[in-house]
Amino acid sequence: MLSFVANEQILFFLLIILFAITIIIGYYTANTTFRLKRLFKGSSIKDLEKSLVTTEKEIASLRSFREETEKQLKHIAEKVQKGSRGIGVVRFNPFGKKDGGNQSFSAAFVNQDGNGVVLSSLSIRDRVTIFAKPLTRNESELGLSAEEKKAVQKAHE
Repeated sequence: MLSFVANEQILFFLLIILFAITIIIGYYTANTTFRLKRLFKGSSIKDLEKSLVTTEKEIASLRSFREETEKQLKHIAEKVQKGSRGIGVVRFNPFGKKDGGNQSFSAAFVNQDGNGVVLSSLSIRDRVTIFAKPLTRNESELGLSAEEKKAVQKAHE
């Protein structure tokens, strides 16, 4: 008789557990149904399909835009490396302390590789002469004066 009561209590306990599980499953089912109805409210399958296709096209367009932007940034970075990175200016008096003051100058415009140009201006009483010398790796095939070399050095500082 004792084992029958124990079995009956176990069965009752199992029945309560199964009832609780049924209530939990019912809650999740109702909640999921409510969420799906809210998601599909006013929409048909065709509308959702159209929305997915539109989204896919927009993603493809964004990928294409990103690739084009990356190409442009790479091109810009290459141009920036070739552009002037340093400018050095040295003022001087080509005739010593006699005449004119420091009206003459040498200006170097160089990139990170030392390529660029040196502009030199010589001021003599009634005229100004300007020279341009190309630079390749901080040297010029036309030779550089001491002032022009100083300007190139300053451009790299």
